Amino acid sequence: MDEMLHFEINIGFSRKAESGFGRPKKPTFKSSYGFTLIELLVAAATMGLLVALLGSVMSSGTTLLNSSKNALNANAQMRFVLDRIQSDFRHAVWREDTDPYFLPSACFSTVSGNDSIVFPANVRGYAGDRPLSAIGYRISGPAVVNGKPSASLQRGVTGSFWEASAGAQVKFGYEASTTLDRSPLVVAPADYEDLGDLIFRMEISFVEKSTGHIRSAPPALKDLQGVIVTLAALDRAAVQRLSSTAELAALVALFSDTDEAATAPPLAQWQKTLESPGSFSKNTASLLSHVKLLSRQFYVRP
Repeated sequence: MDEMLHFEINIGFSRKAESGFGRPKKPTFKSSYGFTLIELLVAAATMGLLVALLGSVMSSGTTLLNSSKNALNANAQMRFVLDRIQSDFRHAVWREDTDPYFLPSACFSTVSGNDSIVFPANVRGYAGDRPLSAIGYRISGPAVVNGKPSASLQRGVTGSFWEASAGAQVKFGYEASTTLDRSPLVVAPADYEDLGDLIFRMEISFVEKSTGHIRSAPPALKDLQGVIVTLAALDRAAVQRLSSTAELAALVALFSDTDEAATAPPLAQWQKTLESPGSFSKNTASLLSHVKLLSRQFYVRP
């Protein structure tokens, strides 16, 4: 009996629930919740600030990457040139009867203030029937290329010919002189080709064997210990900023010739120029910040 009563009571409650008695009411919202105009403006300003900061970081990173790439390219070009000079020096003919073995006038540089070098070597040239050539290095320019002034380090090779007459002695040298029984050994202008279009300055120095002093002119071959080649190059970005050949010539003049009174090599002297940009104009100081220097000494084995 009790079980039946309990069952009926449960059924009654179930019917009441089905009829709506005790059903929870639906929530009613008196107002709609959302972002205010001020909140939206703050969010937009914050987002804009983050985008600006991200853009600045990316721009700085791109600028730094390009600057590093330009510097690496300038250094790589100078290393390539010095490696080429070293290869030619290994085949150089170091003989007393070839003096004067270095003579700037025989292999001129068209940029004032730059040195040049020419020497005989066992290298086959563009012309000639024997593997004996005059090898020259010089700085050519300034020339206007694509509307911009530029200079370039060039290498030239001119092959030598044997005398045609029977029994004639083979003669070679740097000057056509009656006192030197040698024919001129020079590099023909047409035999020069660009080797480094970023290099604008070259200085040739000579190390004296007996004293170790650095000379601007070569001593006698028996007293020559080595040759120092010092190069200066502008990176690609700075080359594009040059406005005139006069500006390039002024930049060349900032790097002094070999000072025999100084014990330091030319590279140390040039480095001081780069470390004192405050003594130059703003534009010159900006160009100097893009200059790269490199030097190497080549030992002579006569």
